[in-house]
Amino acid sequence: MTTTTTTKKTTLWGRDFIIHTLSYLLIFSGFYFLLPTLPFYVVNDLGQDESRVGYIIGIYALSALLIRPVAGYALDAYGRKSVYLWSLLAYVLISGLYIWVDSYVSLLILRILHGLSWGVITNGGITIASDLVPEKRRGEGISYFSLSITLSMALGPLVGLSILEQSNFQMLFIWTFIISLLALAMALMIQYVKIPPAPKKLTWAGVYEKKVVHITLMMLVTAVTYGGLMSFLTLYAEELAISNIPLVFLVFAIGVASLRPFSGQFMDKNGPRVIILWSFTITVFGYILLSQTKTEYLFLLACFITGVGNGLIMPTILTMTANLVGADRRGVANSTIYSATDLGIGLGSILLGYVVKIMGLSNMFLLAGLLLILPLVYFFLVAYRHYNFNRLN
Repeated sequence: MTTTTTTKKTTLWGRDFIIHTLSYLLIFSGFYFLLPTLPFYVVNDLGQDESRVGYIIGIYALSALLIRPVAGYALDAYGRKSVYLWSLLAYVLISGLYIWVDSYVSLLILRILHGLSWGVITNGGITIASDLVPEKRRGEGISYFSLSITLSMALGPLVGLSILEQSNFQMLFIWTFIISLLALAMALMIQYVKIPPAPKKLTWAGVYEKKVVHITLMMLVTAVTYGGLMSFLTLYAEELAISNIPLVFLVFAIGVASLRPFSGQFMDKNGPRVIILWSFTITVFGYILLSQTKTEYLFLLACFITGVGNGLIMPTILTMTANLVGADRRGVANSTIYSATDLGIGLGSILLGYVVKIMGLSNMFLLAGLLLILPLVYFFLVAYRHYNFNRLN
């Protein structure tokens, strides 16, 4: 476990980038072990109604939100390596505590603790990836790195639900702990880039990056809809009598992965305008189709289309973020974006849970699709102009 100094990088697929990507794949696979399975745990094992599911997903995101501003500051002020590794150790230890959960309240408390460590890890992960890729290939590098999340969307639910089918939640929690431990072991092997430290005095400027305010607002609304999608997709599939729920996440993940490598290269050469237009348009159409489907074939098609759109949005916004700030502000900038993401997912999971209770699952997905029109319009009216004026690369 060593640290390298900042150098002019030309190779994208270096040793450390590959190890970091694989480690991140394991971290997110553990996350996706639990994401589609906990709704069943809450409803069937703990005897709660569907609106309570949103709290389990939402409280995780909101607790991550609480820690992100300090996490971004710490990554810039005290170095990527120590902050990232200590938070990953905490994440692993907390993963091992799920086996002792015996009530809805204890699960909520554990999700809060887990979310706090998750907030630092995810902020640190993308910041470290941005450090490790060549500046001129940043969009391509972030898109490839994001495929670790995409692959985990396929593997996590598939393996998690299979474990649950063959065994029980106790075994699922044990395997979540094991792969998180493997991720930590791999993270210890990385040579982290040494970035000149930011001032250690904690100020408002140290926890918030104003240059990314407009794309932050876009991400906030986008994440509200994503929170609803991740919280209720499994329950919607069950309502429609979809026979193979792991296949739902596999199809969604294939959609997410399908255009990401090409979109990163396109972003590096042509900027975000065309990608943002198509990504939001595709996602809106996917949500609307999801809300209207009654057959398994159309449901899977809607999941694929929604995956394609969502798969383009996040890496594009993260690349825009990295292009707006220097390396010494990258942690804070990513923290600002991810804070909006957490807030949106938390609000979406909870508030859209009440929409489900009042209007039903199909109407909730329809509302989510219509909401996405707002950030698309905002991008062309405000955010794109601001990005072009302020970008460094």
